[in-house]
Amino acid sequence: MRERKTIQKPLKVECFYTPPLDSKCAKIFEVKYNRSRGEHTQRNNWGYWTEKEEDKKKYICDNCLVSFYKRDKYTFWEKVINEKKRNILRTYVNSNCLKNKRKIMECDGKGCETACCYGCRCCEEKSRIINELAKQLKKLSKKVQKLE
Repeated sequence: MRERKTIQKPLKVECFYTPPLDSKCAKIFEVKYNRSRGEHTQRNNWGYWTEKEEDKKKYICDNCLVSFYKRDKYTFWEKVINEKKRNILRTYVNSNCLKNKRKIMECDGKGCETACCYGCRCCEEKSRIINELAKQLKKLSKKVQKLE
């Protein structure tokens, strides 16, 4: 008879990431248990990506992972050396699989300068307004060129 793997509770961990010129994220989040592999998922385990023993107990939340990748790619790729893992991470971030699963947070008052504010409602609204104004400016500049 086949042995059934026991289901373990998700790990509650704290995000270790500190964005440049800001305070530590310190968000508490859960790392789910993957029953088929018999271990907790590795996506948020920073030690899994860097393959360094000192990073094995460090976890990074999805918001900070996306923020770190998008804001400081050079440092990011300096830390993640394994080419296969780089490709997996690049796919995670660029396919928005991390962004779609995370909850949109309320603004922390610091705007998109902080990792955890990435994607909050007010910043998305600001971005939408800026894009609309840029389109209007482009149309106006075309009209001015025609008048000249």
